[in-house]
Amino acid sequence: MRTETLRTIRLADRNVRLMAAILAEAEFDLEASFAEAGLPVDLLDGVPTVVSGQQDLAFQAAFGRATRLRPDLWVTLGQRYCVSTMGTLGLALMTAPTLHPQFPESDHLHYSLAEVSHSRSGNGYSKAVWDLTKVPSELHAFVILRDFTSASKIMSELLGERIPFESVRLGIKHPGREIAEQLGYDIAFGTGPTEITISDRVLSRRLKHSDEFHFRLHLAECRQLVERADQFMFSVRAAMREGSSNMGDISRKMHLSTRTFQRKLDERGINFRRLIDIHRKQQAIDLLTYTGLTVSEIALRSGYGDLTSFNHAFKRWTGLTPRSLRKGRHD
Repeated sequence: MRTETLRTIRLADRNVRLMAAILAEAEFDLEASFAEAGLPVDLLDGVPTVVSGQQDLAFQAAFGRATRLRPDLWVTLGQRYCVSTMGTLGLALMTAPTLHPQFPESDHLHYSLAEVSHSRSGNGYSKAVWDLTKVPSELHAFVILRDFTSASKIMSELLGERIPFESVRLGIKHPGREIAEQLGYDIAFGTGPTEITISDRVLSRRLKHSDEFHFRLHLAECRQLVERADQFMFSVRAAMREGSSNMGDISRKMHLSTRTFQRKLDERGINFRRLIDIHRKQQAIDLLTYTGLTVSEIALRSGYGDLTSFNHAFKRWTGLTPRSLRKGRHD
């Protein structure tokens, strides 16, 4: 989950309840973990409610520390996740056209303590890499084992069959034969990054529950969740959707000085050029996927004065040309 959304975003408490169930089954001290996360243990006695992003991640940290001698429970936890655990994000993922990462809102709404980046190699494969620089070192193994297990489970659920990874590397020492078998894949363990590689052919396959109407509906709901979490960023994104891509123009629309606007971005750890780049990427993918506009028209709407510059940018974003992405969507 992106750190800029943690302070104000509100999430369903299903993730906390899922971890609490594992702790209870293994006879751990629930009250201690709830107290460490600043949550009342009687939360479990009432109807499902919401918690802050900070509280959710704090309980994850408490869970990881409490179970530090039981890494098998980290895998068990990952196996309990399913599409419905992810709430609105899960519905968007389920109804999406393919498994290809395609909307930045997922970076804000997933439960992981890590940040995950996606890239395409250009040789027919894509890679997801876990960034754990903001995760306390004593929680690295918990995050890696839980996240890989849940990712493989959910992707398999979306695809309708066991996800065929090309390669998997987990940046932790070998957890032992029983846990390695529990993970269910041929995995390289050791120092270095945590990353999974998968064929673009697999990522481009039509999902069994793909539904364009409901995908766009759920995606809009995801965007609302993220935007409501931060009114400043809500206003920034609204200005960008209206066509503004200059810091001066956006800050004036928000009745802020450029210096104040920059300070607010800095407080959130956001690079303005990167923010514009992400917006242009998503806008271009949406227009290519859901409209009949020509590539030249989409280039202009995405802020590019010529087609060559747009094609270069799009290849950098996705590893594909705009026309090949559109062709793939309609195969």
